Amino acid sequence: MVAAIAGLVFTYGLAARMFGARVGLWSALILMTSFRWWFQARTGTTDMLIAGTIAGSMYGLWRWDESRKSRWLVFAYAFLTAALYAKGPPALAFVLLGTVAFYWGEPYSRKQTHWFLGSVIALLLVALWYVPAHLLQHDPGGAAAEGGMG
Repeated sequence: MVAAIAGLVFTYGLAARMFGARVGLWSALILMTSFRWWFQARTGTTDMLIAGTIAGSMYGLWRWDESRKSRWLVFAYAFLTAALYAKGPPALAFVLLGTVAFYWGEPYSRKQTHWFLGSVIALLLVALWYVPAHLLQHDPGGAAAEGGMG
C-alpha cells in the first residue's frame, strides 16, 4: 500500500511539474481509480513496488533536469536501487529507457545524468545483498537451513 501511495505522489509531482497542478491531480486520480492499480495496491505484489520506485526515480530525474542539483540524481538512483531490489533487472531497463528517451536529442544532458555510473552503483548495492543471499540459499551443508554456523 505504501508503494502505491508513493507511486501516486510521484505521479502527481511529476505531472504537476511538467504540465501544471491540474494535470498532476487528474493524472493521480486516473491512476488511483484504475482497476489494476487499486487491485495491485491491495495485494502487496512486487509489481506495485516497482511501479512506485520507478515513479520515484523518474521524479528525481525530472527534478535534477530542472535544478541540476546532484542530490536529485542521488534520489533518482536510490529509487532505482530500490526498484532493483524489488524486481531485478527489468527496473534498470525501464529507468534507462526512460532516460534515453527523455534525453534523445540531448546527448550532453544524458551524459550529465551519469547513467552508467549510477546504474553500476545501484547494481553493486543490490549485489551486496543478492550474492550472500544466493550463497546461503545454495549452502550444500545445510547450515543456513538448520540455523547453525556449520
